[in-house]
Amino acid sequence: MTDQDEDLVERRAVRAQEKLVKQQEGQQAMDEHLAALERQKEKTLRLRELRHALEAEKMQTAVKAKPATKRAGQL
Repeated sequence: MTDQDEDLVERRAVRAQEKLVKQQEGQQAMDEHLAALERQKEKTLRLRELRHALEAEKMQTAVKAKPATKRAGQL
């Protein structure tokens, strides 16, 4: 093998290694992005649960308060 051939093989190996590193970095970035989306989804679901619980609590409070208001109006 000539020096030119060796240089060519070495350059190809370096390029292949660089390409692999870029792919791995891209995969890592995608994994981090997906993890962030999953965390956001969990927060959103938790907020939705809290909102529903608050609405249910408001409704219960309103139902309990209504009869007392009617009784006060009848006096």
